[in-house]
Amino acid sequence: MRIAPFLVWFILLFALSNGRVLAQNDEYYIAPSKIDSIETKKRQWNYVFSNNFVIGHGAASMFYNKLAASNQLAIYYEGTVTSSMYGSVALSLAYKQAQWGIILGYEKQFFVEQNAHLVIRQSPHVYQRSFVFNYYEWPNTLFLFSTFIEYDFEYSKDIAISPSIDFGSFLYINSSPFDPLVDKSINKYFRDKILLGGSLRVKYKINYSTKVYLQIRQQNFFFDASSYFDQIDKETFSMVYQLNYYGVGVEILF
Repeated sequence: MRIAPFLVWFILLFALSNGRVLAQNDEYYIAPSKIDSIETKKRQWNYVFSNNFVIGHGAASMFYNKLAASNQLAIYYEGTVTSSMYGSVALSLAYKQAQWGIILGYEKQFFVEQNAHLVIRQSPHVYQRSFVFNYYEWPNTLFLFSTFIEYDFEYSKDIAISPSIDFGSFLYINSSPFDPLVDKSINKYFRDKILLGGSLRVKYKINYSTKVYLQIRQQNFFFDASSYFDQIDKETFSMVYQLNYYGVGVEILF
């Protein structure tokens, strides 16, 4: 009976001492953190949606020789694009820093000085140069579609420099004839329409999934309009149609 109180005190002292040890250990105990970083969930393949808006300017021209039976020897058409508004959306597949995808765009161009230079034979050895001012109307509203390749060169943790190239085609939306005296569809007779472009973007990463960017771009349009004109030497048809742009955009990873 005398041993019982001693055992009670011994048990109490043992419990208190263990409690102090546990309490002391709790001060240095660090619970394992949950690794929930977005970077750890990063996939090698991702989908990217981007949207951009650019404005630009440039010039377009066409040249051809007339057939020998005509008094007109050659015609040179020119048009100056004082401004152009181009908006597009793109969906791409990204692998690390590389992207491949498709672009759909809409563009409205504003032409001035839509002129023509004509070389006319007056006699076997006399030629006259004639100038027609703002008579012709270059098509100016387009729907564009292309495929592109892009690569991000990381300049820093948050900044990347991204060159890209794209290749595709386009469709004229407006139906006004180029020449008021020629009743032919522009989309039908302006054939083999090709779009070739290149861009350089400086991207800033807001977070893992979102980037904004500044962009400069050059876009070249090609088509064969030799079937549109009459009495033309089709082998001599040539054209230059180039615009330069600058603008902004956003890119979202999902």
